[in-house]
Amino acid sequence: MRPSTETSAPAQPEETAPTETEEVDIFDLEVGNCFSEIEYTEEMFSSVESVPCSKPHSEEVFVAETLPDGDFPGMDAIDAQADELCFTDFEEFVELPFEESVLTLGIITPSEESWRYGDRLVLCTIYDPAGEVSGTLRGVER
Repeated sequence: MRPSTETSAPAQPEETAPTETEEVDIFDLEVGNCFSEIEYTEEMFSSVESVPCSKPHSEEVFVAETLPDGDFPGMDAIDAQADELCFTDFEEFVELPFEESVLTLGIITPSEESWRYGDRLVLCTIYDPAGEVSGTLRGVER
């Protein structure tokens, strides 16, 4: 997985989210999972520290979408698809348009290298640039 440049679906019920902090493979993240801060770089990473959303955390997954199989479409095409997914669902999740929100999003996309190994996962995360939050950001209207 390659995180794209930060560009500033319904949530998983709290009771099915992880109940303790654990290292989770990036491919196992689901909508509603919360995790500790990732240092976004051009390097690939494969796991994150998942935490219950009720505890302080940096980011929350609000979209987890698998792109269709096929030849690698190029980073521009992947980034365009990811932007459309993330920005479209942001307003529904937060209940406020992205342009009016103090929150921002992160987009994690397949790299050309990870695509060769079957990676098609796009993750859209939401976070507060002011710092960690406790609880979900679903419906916060801010």
